[in-house]
Amino acid sequence: MHEACWKTTHCKRRRTSSQKMRLLSFLLVTGCLLRVGWCLMDGTQFSEFFKPRCFTPVKDNRHLKMGQMLPAGFTISSFLDKLQLLEQKLAERTGGNPLNAIDMAVYVLRTFYHNDYDWENLGIKDNVPRLRSVVHNVMNVEMANLKERPYSPAEVLDDQQRKDDDLCFIMFSLAHNVNRTIVRPDRFDTYSAIDEDDITKRPREEGVLSVTGRKEGAVVALGRTLMGIAATHRDLQPKSVKDVVKVLSPGAGEVASDGSLNPLYAATLGSVVAGASLALKPQELKTMGIKGQWLEHGCFLEYKLDQDTNTSATLAEINGAVDGLILGTAMNKFPDIRNWNLSTVLRMYYGPRGIVTTSPSQALSHCRRHDLFNAINNNELREQVQNFAVTLAYMGLVATGDKETVAKERASRAINVVKEKIGGMDRDASNPEVCPSSMNENQPECETPTDLLVVLDTSTDIIDYETKRDLQSEILAMITKWVKLQPGISTVSLFASKRNSDVLRDIISKSAAAGCPGCAALYLRDLNDISAVGSDSDQDVFNMLNNVVSKHVSPMDERPGVASRVVVYLNLRKKAKGGVNGNQRQVEEALNKFRVAHPGNGAVICTVKSEKKSLRKVDTR
Repeated sequence: MHEACWKTTHCKRRRTSSQKMRLLSFLLVTGCLLRVGWCLMDGTQFSEFFKPRCFTPVKDNRHLKMGQMLPAGFTISSFLDKLQLLEQKLAERTGGNPLNAIDMAVYVLRTFYHNDYDWENLGIKDNVPRLRSVVHNVMNVEMANLKERPYSPAEVLDDQQRKDDDLCFIMFSLAHNVNRTIVRPDRFDTYSAIDEDDITKRPREEGVLSVTGRKEGAVVALGRTLMGIAATHRDLQPKSVKDVVKVLSPGAGEVASDGSLNPLYAATLGSVVAGASLALKPQELKTMGIKGQWLEHGCFLEYKLDQDTNTSATLAEINGAVDGLILGTAMNKFPDIRNWNLSTVLRMYYGPRGIVTTSPSQALSHCRRHDLFNAINNNELREQVQNFAVTLAYMGLVATGDKETVAKERASRAINVVKEKIGGMDRDASNPEVCPSSMNENQPECETPTDLLVVLDTSTDIIDYETKRDLQSEILAMITKWVKLQPGISTVSLFASKRNSDVLRDIISKSAAAGCPGCAALYLRDLNDISAVGSDSDQDVFNMLNNVVSKHVSPMDERPGVASRVVVYLNLRKKAKGGVNGNQRQVEEALNKFRVAHPGNGAVICTVKSEKKSLRKVDTR
């Protein structure tokens, strides 16, 4: 069984010494402000841990996709599935006591959040000395909450068969980076095309997740959101600009500023916007908030930016920073949220209803990002971004003139750009299917626990035919994006039928990762260990499916209300005479057997058929 999946390219970026100095300076300020310790992985440690797992093009004679045998699409749903697994494993190690949202955010950041790494001689290298450590160390005060030695994720995720897949998926979900095409494309398989104008030649943004699983939907750099949550630790206090500069740059001279730096703002929009304001030329500020698009419809592996850029302050990164500021502010205002599981906080915030604190109309939700951002004290936001920029100016990012005046002017222009673009960042806000326009608290959302069982068309003329293979992937993505999957409640299982077999091949079992099925449909040829390619007649599939459904046990079966079982059988082959593939009488007998054993709601199936004209009815029970 496999549950996570992706494809790897290797990149090398050239930076000028001044660019490296700018980047190092604002990251050093962030580290000092958040009381960073040097206890987390530096670039060398990151390379030693993740390179052999995630950055090799081939493992066990099989090509990897972003470090995984079978890739999982980069969606919030898939990430939450892995995060909840990690939470459960950590709780088992700590005597059943789960980490709260803040502690879990720190654990995940210190383990997977490696930003802005470079490739040199096909090896991972920090952009500048100590850069990796400064970015990745959020605040050492949190370490006490994780006992003397936090558990390594390799120790916690003890499923040997899928451990590396899960580790690489989480790492690539959080490690935000803007990569170019590999310097030596002849050395590795990549997605890049020959045509320079092709979208595949544009910069690829990593560490980006689709919020809803819709290709045109919103994206977020979730690592920055976790930074905001982690920065709300009660032991963190504001520091003056003078103190920060004195610690990091004793020779900077007299600092005139009387401003202070708030950890929450510094971890989110402060570092993102202030850093971009001084690293970019004034005419380049318009590239902040640059958008992109997913290359694939059914399996989100690569997110390509619309154009080249010199800043990591992309649409996704700013979305993540804004979300981190919103959630961090809420945790300070509503202390109960601090004690929730991190997966619960994120699942609710990125869900249609959001986190209800006072009333449904005021819920904390990505659907209301624009309104929630506008509700933040504008004067405080602008002051904090300016103070961060002033700190960077004294660290050397402004070489001449009145450092404070220059820094404040450039930071102010940058925050204006963000405020102008923030309205266009809510791609889902106007979609009523994703973000309902109104919520009735007396009418709770219908969330019937559902076990979705999908049988793929694994015939060779489908698997080896790109158009139909992509179509099957897109159909699966369309179905799963509307199912609210959650471990132990609603899951999806994926099966393949193989000719001359008496059982359906189990590809994915009871997964809550909505991004997996669409990816599995694209990469069945890679599953040599379970021999997934081939097809049986329809009647054989129905007979085997009958056994699968009979033996299927849902985690919800023993609770009040029985989980709904939805079976989807995909057959994209050319219709044989009689309307089905196989002997008509034998197919009818197989369907009758299935109908008796599992009497479904015929009215519902008929309704689905009448509304979705493209679906062909096989059975109405």
